[in-house]
Formats: sequence, structure tokens, C-alpha cells
Amino acid sequence: MKFFLDNCLAIRHARALNEMVRPDHSFTHLQEKFAPETKDEDWIRALGREGDWIVISGDYRIGKSAHERRAWHESGLTASFLSKGWTNIPPLQQHSKLTTSSNRRRRPNRARGSRWQ
Repeated sequence: MKFFLDNCLAIRHARALNEMVRPDHSFTHLQEKFAPETKDEDWIRALGREGDWIVISGDYRIGKSAHERRAWHESGLTASFLSKGWTNIPPLQQHSKLTTSSNRRRRPNRARGSRWQ
């Protein structure tokens, strides 16, 4: 599986998780694949064209605009959106939750997403 973390999550999470799961799986941070200021709808569409990505987003507001919502639905990506307040959790607890959730992760319905607590 290929996991993709957006700019709302620390790049160190993607790097550490990638070390733990490679070579069978991978974690990539947005800034490792795109410029940091890339618009959400642009990276969503690009990943959708590549296919087989599971997006983990810390932006609970993503998809509020019509452009972003359309990009998500057209992409066919599997996505999980972290709950509001995620950034208030200390970094080590964030990492622990990401690790635990990733270990038992199953693919939900495409382009529907789910929320992690």
C-alpha cells in the first residue's frame, strides 16, 4: 500500500512510518512529491491519475470548496481525514495513533473516506 500524508501532518511522521513499513509499503509526505504550496485539488488530481494511494489528511476542512470536493470524487482515492483538534495532540501521541491505525488499516469505500479519532 502507498500512504500519502498532507501538509497538515509533520513530514517526520511520513519518514518514520516509511522506515517501519518498507519495502512492502510506503509513506510519502506531500513535500516529498510536490511543492509545499501545491493546491489541494492539484495534488489530489495528480495522485488520482497515479492511482492506488491512500491519503491521510489532517485538514478536516478539506473538501469544503466545490473544486476540492469535485477533485476528491473524480480522483477515486481512498482517504482518511483526521478529526478536528488533531494538531492539539502531542507529536508522539500523534505518531503512536498513526502507527496503530496504519497497522490495522483496511481500505474503505473509495472516495468516501473515514475519520480517525
